[in-house]
Amino acid sequence: MKPHSRGPAYPVDPLGLQEGWTEDLKRFAALVPQKLELEEFFSLEEPFRELLRSEVLRDLAKNALTRMVAAPDHTPYGGFSSTGLSLARCESWTMTLRFLRPGAEFPKTLQSTSEHCLLGVPAHTRAASCVEMRTWRQIAPHPVDVLRPGAGLASPEDVLVDSEHLLRVRAAEDLVCYVPSSQLRVVAVLTSSTVVPFQWQYDIESGEPTRIIAAYPDSSRIDVALRLLHTVADESSAAVVADLTKHPDHYVRWTAVRVLFALDKAAGTEALSEALLDPHPHVRAAAKDATESLVGAA
Repeated sequence: MKPHSRGPAYPVDPLGLQEGWTEDLKRFAALVPQKLELEEFFSLEEPFRELLRSEVLRDLAKNALTRMVAAPDHTPYGGFSSTGLSLARCESWTMTLRFLRPGAEFPKTLQSTSEHCLLGVPAHTRAASCVEMRTWRQIAPHPVDVLRPGAGLASPEDVLVDSEHLLRVRAAEDLVCYVPSSQLRVVAVLTSSTVVPFQWQYDIESGEPTRIIAAYPDSSRIDVALRLLHTVADESSAAVVADLTKHPDHYVRWTAVRVLFALDKAAGTEALSEALLDPHPHVRAAAKDATESLVGAA
């Protein structure tokens, strides 16, 4: 599967991210071409396994903490939360640690990934030495931007992951969640660059797809901003909203059409007519339903 291109590639070492890298990690990075083809991503499995056996992830976490203490405004790439910390990044991969708290329950929804991932357990931690995971395969995820009822999930399979046995997660193919445990667990995740621009969300009980989520945060933020404009009815924003009816992401286009109709009926009616010919089937169907509703209300 070819990578999804969106904007310029990140530099290999933005803002000195490689500061504090151990020799083990430098050797790992040296094995990876700057322009790693995504089909080659899983060839990193054995080098990543070597990192898990070493103490490099502990040293990276210590380095990240040291930098945050020395510079309180420093934020690791990708941020950090109570459940994860980004440790290292190059143009074609990102490495993070995830902390799995005891007692967590199964989620109610599952979400596919927009990147390829390798998951393993660091050998040198006080946490559990292995992690049980439940995996699913998406039966028919392509095209990824068209949600289709019935395109569900294959039967789940439970697997054990440790520092020797890694789990491959393919973008737009596999889903995974962590089986609840009473122990604290730590998982190291090696992630590729973006492969597909959307993620599918599924109901964990039925295995049915429920919605599509943008892989890029900028599209999600635009969608939220549009909905806020609709709520506050800011007519002065109609021109900006009209431009977004041409946005590359279909769900942003349709939200823009709806908001534009609320702000400027004439411009919104024209955009609605154009949406009937939109290249995406979801937009065409929504525009058809909206047009029929308007006709029925007239």
